[in-house]
This record gives sequence, structure tokens and C-alpha cells, in this order.
Amino acid sequence: MTITEQLMTYQTIIMAFQAVVVLFGLAFTVLTLMNANKAITANTFSTRFNMYSWLFGPVTNETIQLLKVFPQDMMDPDKLPDYEVDGGDDKIRKYIYLSKVYAYLAFTDSMVQRDLPATFGKDWFNEWLKELVTDDVFSDVHGYLGRFYKDFKKTVDKKKREVVAAKMHEFKTVSPGAIPKGAGEHQI
Repeated sequence: MTITEQLMTYQTIIMAFQAVVVLFGLAFTVLTLMNANKAITANTFSTRFNMYSWLFGPVTNETIQLLKVFPQDMMDPDKLPDYEVDGGDDKIRKYIYLSKVYAYLAFTDSMVQRDLPATFGKDWFNEWLKELVTDDVFSDVHGYLGRFYKDFKKTVDKKKREVVAAKMHEFKTVSPGAIPKGAGEHQI
């Protein structure tokens, strides 16, 4: 073997070694990025869980009094007298609680829109929202806070249309044979 051939063999070995080092470096970088992604995902879940636990903090009498003094911070001020007369502090407490739920669901919806997993799953989110859109107090919350959460407002409006359409479909599909004979007739 000539010196030139030997040099080319050594260069080939060195280049192969460099390629192996580069591949190990790339593999290490990929593993590091995967671990960083897992850490970010775990942090996101932690933040969401903390926000979820915040929902169940008590609505204190001080919070209710604050709403009565500054209703415009949380609701349409024209609706406050209706709440005070109709249900008193209990209805106001429900409004404040559902305002917190609205903020949490808006946050969850923003995560879902970005293809990030919902804390308890997308089905859970949809079921909770389906139950809430028919609640009158939630509708008031949505009417006021929806302007601050425009994307979530669209989600709520869409879900409400779906729920109403499903109820209309249920109503239309009741067969006449399912209604007992004489139902609805008044007897004197």
C-alpha cells in the first residue's frame, strides 16, 4: 500500500469517526429536546391543574360585597338588581363561581385550539360545556365575559347551537305512539 493510499484510508477512518460523533451529537440533541418538551408539557399540565383547583375555592361574602360595589368588573350592572331580588347572595355566588369556570374553560379552549391536550380530556371539556350552555346564569356570564374571550365566545355559541339543535331533533323524533292516549286532555 502506498503512502497516498494509507493517507486516504486514515482520512476515511477519521471522516467515519467524525460522522459517528456528529450522529451521537444529533441523537443527544434530539433526546434533550424530547425531554425538554416533556418538561414543558408537565409544567403546562401543572398550571392547568392549579387553575382548576382555584375554581373550587370558596366564593366569600367579601367577594359578593365587592361585586355589589363594583358590578361592572364582573357583570352587566343592569343585571345586578335582578340577581339581588331573584336569588339574593346565593345567585350572586353562583354567578361569581361560573365566572371562574368561564375563565378556566376559556383557558382550556385556548389549549385545545392549539392542539394541546385538555387537562381532563376533550370529551370532558365538551360535556361540561354542553351542560353549562343551557344554564341561565352561565348565559349571563357568557353575555358579559364573552367580549373578553372572543375565541371562546365562538366555541360557546357553537356548542349552544348544537345543544339547541339536538333538543329540537329530540322533540321532533318523538313518535305519536310514544304519547299515552288522553295525555294533555283536561278532565273536568
